[in-house]
Amino acid sequence: MSISAQTDIGDKSPMRQGDTGRVGARFVLLTDESPTSARGSGSSAAHRVGWTLMAANNRSLGRSAALYPSIEAARAAVDGLRRLVSETRLSVFTRDQERGLRPYWTWLLLSDNNPVAVSAFRYARRFEAEESGQRFLGAVPLAAAGEPAVLRIGERIVGGRQ
Repeated sequence: MSISAQTDIGDKSPMRQGDTGRVGARFVLLTDESPTSARGSGSSAAHRVGWTLMAANNRSLGRSAALYPSIEAARAAVDGLRRLVSETRLSVFTRDQERGLRPYWTWLLLSDNNPVAVSAFRYARRFEAEESGQRFLGAVPLAAAGEPAVLRIGERIVGGRQ
């Protein structure tokens, strides 16, 4: 998988006035940890926890670039993103054809050149990836305050909220 073009868009693509796609956004933690192991059943298996930023319509706006060893570590990463989102850099790039797929555009959010968040989808056009990244950036500070919901793999979010 090789990167064939990259654009650092910074603040060049501002959110459109009246864009309501970010209202009601919230962070959700996704984990493969079972409820019994979370309560201290003595299981020493390593767990993977990531986060996703969900729009009001339950569509993912972006997700964590890393997996964390615990729910607490993922919560700390969400808190860090909320604090430092204005200091991040959005990079939009295309990937060459891989495994017979057509080339696609995606975005990556960087903090001190370290990946923080990635696009949840692939896009056929650069401007679609840029708009998606800008929607994500606009939604982070507006995401519901407080503790993110925790969703264990195999569970569903009912009614848009947990």
